[in-house]
Amino acid sequence: MTAQTFSQRGSVIIYAMLTMSVMLAIGLTLSSLFIGKLKSAAAARDSVVALYAADSAAELCLYEARSTIDQSPLSFSLDATYQLINVGGGGDITGNCAALGSASFQFRAIGKYRGTSRALEISQ
Repeated sequence: MTAQTFSQRGSVIIYAMLTMSVMLAIGLTLSSLFIGKLKSAAAARDSVVALYAADSAAELCLYEARSTIDQSPLSFSLDATYQLINVGGGGDITGNCAALGSASFQFRAIGKYRGTSRALEISQ
């Protein structure tokens, strides 16, 4: 074998290594962009679910307060939870919104889902 054949083999390896390095850099850049977008989308989904839990709890509480009919607590198919707080005093009213009565009242409905909380404040 001649010296020229050995030098050509070495240049092919260097070219292949440079090409793979460029491809790896492009792949890592794209994955870091997509991971950020996926996390952002998941956070938005969690926020919406928490808001819907708070809204559902507020609607149930308004219905109970106006009709004086005691409803069964809400249960969600997702792991969302809610809490109802009487802002005007009286503390937690999650189990008994009828205690608000038909007079003017103010309460806060807090929905929680996967570490995200959203609250709605209702006054009448």
